Amino acid sequence: MTEKNWKTSLSNHKLFLYAVLMLSFVGVALSVARYLYPGGIDWINTYRPAALSVLAFRSPYTIEIFHSPPWAVIPLIPLAVLPERIGFGFNFCLGMVSTGYVAYRLGAKPLTIAAILLSYPVLFSNIYGNIDWLVYLGLILPPRWGLFFILIKPQAGIGLAIYWLFESYWEGGFKKIASSFAPVVGATLISFALFGWWPAAGFSEIGKSFDASLWPQSFPIGLVILASAIRTRRPGLALASSPFFSPYVAPSSWGAAVLGLLPQEIETIIAVIGIWILRLYSGRFLNF
Repeated sequence: MTEKNWKTSLSNHKLFLYAVLMLSFVGVALSVARYLYPGGIDWINTYRPAALSVLAFRSPYTIEIFHSPPWAVIPLIPLAVLPERIGFGFNFCLGMVSTGYVAYRLGAKPLTIAAILLSYPVLFSNIYGNIDWLVYLGLILPPRWGLFFILIKPQAGIGLAIYWLFESYWEGGFKKIASSFAPVVGATLISFALFGWWPAAGFSEIGKSFDASLWPQSFPIGLVILASAIRTRRPGLALASSPFFSPYVAPSSWGAAVLGLLPQEIETIIAVIGIWILRLYSGRFLNF
């Protein structure tokens, strides 16, 4: 076989593999839409209606239980225009694939990736049609753009934002901080001008039955984890500190704490098992 023919054959094999992966993705999404529906409560009641409101040039905050920044719905619009259950199926698959890819980028081995994807917070997020997977994508992006993703849910990403503040200063002082944070600060101020002080509505969720926060007892633990992340230059660990700082944390957002343990394999698997034990036997902590 000539070199040209070998390269052509390799290219054809790659195209075939991509086609198989794409068909598998669509097949799983349609299966989820069929067999897990009417799951996806968060997708049905919150994120899909908010995305459709933006598509119709209305405020996403006409949906009372939508408390994320307005740009959170932009990546969801292509899914929102699909039939409700199909959009839910694709959101589920995107959540699993994106979370697995972020885990891989953080150095996870196949067994650890499987543990992450089968962890209670990740399954909770994707089965309920939540969007924590967008937060995790921010971890592998440059801070300038990653901040838009991790601040979609501050309870899952605020620790990483603080870490990036320090890192930007180390790399270029206040000029670098301005360069990294100006886009998200500007977008946030514009959102306040357009929609008012929208974060205030999120405080209404504190203390409700689905609030899995450990605050305020968790606050000093978060400080220790964040300080360790800054000292050792581990952005993933900074992400893990985020849920410890918030008075409101949905069960799904504890996935940030699990992902932040990577690439440590044993520690991550122990955390996954521990959370499942708490969920299944104690009836406490992640209480859904």
